Amino acid sequence: RTPPSAEMLWQIKRLGAPALLPDGQAAVVPVTSFDVKGDKVLTDLWLVPTTPGGEARQLTSHEGSESGPAVSPDGKWVAFEAKRGDDENSQIYLLPLAGGEARRLTNLAVGASAPKWFPDSRRLALVVADPDPVLLRPGGLPVEALEAALGARLAIGGDAGKPSSPGQLVSHYAPAA
Repeated sequence: RTPPSAEMLWQIKRLGAPALLPDGQAAVVPVTSFDVKGDKVLTDLWLVPTTPGGEARQLTSHEGSESGPAVSPDGKWVAFEAKRGDDENSQIYLLPLAGGEARRLTNLAVGASAPKWFPDSRRLALVVADPDPVLLRPGGLPVEALEAALGARLAIGGDAGKPSSPGQLVSHYAPAA
């Protein structure tokens, strides 16, 4: 037997951490491939059945990489991190599992990552890099400082219909409608 060459090893696709659908019948899996000649790493999301007999279906095919999939508790959506188009940092995108195009949910200068769904499948928690650690104080970040740093109006406490007001402290937020 001939040992695998470096070229052969770069042709092997790598699987990322799966996000299981609530019914357990499938998982969203990041699949990474390497374009050695083009010096590119590409990661797309695939819907992969967890039982024999089903076929995997590619969910994304965008130039670039998608990662960190999180499936909504109702099984209808997958949120993920990606840098697409003119994104300077990773943003959160939302894709219907029934089919369709992904749409960008965040547009934050500091980027966003690690989406996690609330049980109602209507809200997401996510990680945003602290634009100015000096602004942090017990109880959260002053809303006006966070809005200025992020360049976005915020809704507080996951209530997208309730805009922020000066002096509020933020421990989590959602973009205002």
